[in-house]
Amino acid sequence: MTKQTIYVGGDHQGWQMKSALEDMLKAEGYKVVDMGNSNLVQGDDYPDFGYAVAKRVVNGSLF
Repeated sequence: MTKQTIYVGGDHQGWQMKSALEDMLKAEGYKVVDMGNSNLVQGDDYPDFGYAVAKRVVNGSLF
């Protein structure tokens, strides 16, 4: 059975948690698409990344 693709995103406050979650999901065989920054960026804002994830869901770009 093919594992689902999971989209994640978060701002600087949740960057470490997001990175740990990505590693855990990848280890379980999920495809993870990071819609946030790949590096810690102080001052970024979570609504930008939440919007990017939600846009994928609404458009049906889940796989």
